[in-house]
Amino acid sequence: MVHGSRKTAIKICSTITKIIADPAIFERFSQSRCFSRTNHPLEIVVDVQSSMKNLICFAIPPLIWTLFMFVALVKTQSVSLPYEILFSWKAIDYKFPNLTIRDRLLRSGEFKPENNVISGIKVFGSKIFLTVPRLRDGVPSTLNYVEFNRNEAAIVQPLSSPLIPYPSWEFQEVGNCSALQFIMSMEIDQFGRMWVIDAGRINILTDNPDNRCPPKLLLIDLNTDKVLKVHQFPSNVVSQTSNFLNDIVVGCKNKDECWAYITDAADSKLVIFNLKEDQSFSVIHETMLADPEASVIPTLDGNFTFSTGINGIALSPMYSQFDRLYYRPLSSYKLFSVPTSVLQNAMNGERLADSQVTTYARSFGHLGGLAMDSVGNLYYGLYSNNSVAYFNSRNEQGTVLVRNDEDIQWPDSFGFDNEGYLYFTANKLQRFLVTNMYDFSQQNFRVARFFVGNKSYMYNSSTRRKNLQRFGWNNRMNLKKHT
Repeated sequence: MVHGSRKTAIKICSTITKIIADPAIFERFSQSRCFSRTNHPLEIVVDVQSSMKNLICFAIPPLIWTLFMFVALVKTQSVSLPYEILFSWKAIDYKFPNLTIRDRLLRSGEFKPENNVISGIKVFGSKIFLTVPRLRDGVPSTLNYVEFNRNEAAIVQPLSSPLIPYPSWEFQEVGNCSALQFIMSMEIDQFGRMWVIDAGRINILTDNPDNRCPPKLLLIDLNTDKVLKVHQFPSNVVSQTSNFLNDIVVGCKNKDECWAYITDAADSKLVIFNLKEDQSFSVIHETMLADPEASVIPTLDGNFTFSTGINGIALSPMYSQFDRLYYRPLSSYKLFSVPTSVLQNAMNGERLADSQVTTYARSFGHLGGLAMDSVGNLYYGLYSNNSVAYFNSRNEQGTVLVRNDEDIQWPDSFGFDNEGYLYFTANKLQRFLVTNMYDFSQQNFRVARFFVGNKSYMYNSSTRRKNLQRFGWNNRMNLKKHT
């Protein structure tokens, strides 16, 4: 459709969509013989007693669904940006002290390559940090890095470097609660400190998870590789037996005045940590729960059902004084936000008031990781579309930036460098979470990057408009903070 008729088409289709989405109307349809609520969007039931009802049941739903999908398409723009695959692995391997140790761990089952999946990513200097969460047994190191020289010419062939445990092999010991147990995500602040969330629990996708270690937060100085601080979460803040600490963002006014916000996807809560006071607490709200209507995620491998609460998280940038927190359950079609002033003044276990939570229109599709840049652009991975996009909160329009059905299956996590690049992992995680059906004759795990012209939300960008105009997006990007 040409751009001149797009606004009219959107207006018509949006009106129809509002009618479809109206709870009262949907409830009337759901009580009829035509529709019933299931795990699939709509299940059609035949009523042979009425030819008119058959017409409604079989002709109207496809029309409604077509119009609904058309709205999603016309409201999502697309630009084709070049991206680089920096690293690519068929299976994950590590830089062991020697081959004898590697063979011993393989024989004992302490290293099972099929259970190793890269997830989180952050960049600092020449190191690309990668997490390998201990979702199942046989993961020898949960926090790692690979060396990458960003000043070298563009890579023709992606590297398959073995992962190097960070900060050491000794710090990866399973069952040693002072060491790292289960790392899904981390963050690096503007002072060169890595904030590492450790769920404590391991093998959580098995029938017998190991809950012996408590959840904790660590601060590591990346210039010295020394642990600066360890905060063990109280049991009434984060459960030792049921948590899934998933993602973290950090806002620092200075080295001491820092607030960290952490998602707990299993217990559907938001955990807040005050560095200066060394205090943590959590809050809850219905928007942090999984939406049963959004549990089915379509992928190239088929439809997969997940019931997962609050997952991705992002913080408004420094120029806004980190004043708003964005979050999104994995099983949801909506994006939510809350002022950080509300969170910082909450009590442990408090339910947020509905008026404090902003809900954005049904959008995108299923996504997990979020990332905010220094000018307030929110990036995310689209699982069903094998792409990375960004969200402009002023017009609630998504723009797909990079897309590839092979390279970008399940874009999981994001990290910025200081040169204007956004890095991300793609790991085909749908093949692991449900069926563990990786084909190790193919490339399964990738680290990629593309140029966005901005740093992370941690930094104040005084040249953001200049960067965006050089990038050619001056009329597309959100240059003002959310209001």
